[in-house]
Amino acid sequence: MSAVPEYLPFRCCMCPNINKPAALICPGIPGSLHPDEEPCRFVKIYEDGRGWRYFVRSQVGLHSYRTFYLKAGQLGNGRSYKTLPWQGSFDKAQADLNALAARKHWKEVTN
Repeated sequence: MSAVPEYLPFRCCMCPNINKPAALICPGIPGSLHPDEEPCRFVKIYEDGRGWRYFVRSQVGLHSYRTFYLKAGQLGNGRSYKTLPWQGSFDKAQADLNALAARKHWKEVTN
């Protein structure tokens, strides 16, 4: 049996944070399996072995999203990770990043 991934491949169907990029905390859903506030298991930032961080953000002024990266500790918007496509929603782009991070064994950034 394989281990449960540290992330979800998609948001919970009842998630109140649909397409909210900065929502790293799930506020909890009364009456569901997770009624209390807890860290989101879908929205993640990752770091590779070289110290580069990967995250999803929108293209300035447009409603399209993609993975970007920059060296940990650097300031700025980062560079576009061109291997992954532009998506029409934050959630689709985050799902792309989560799958890539799982394949490449990147670590989740928790701070």
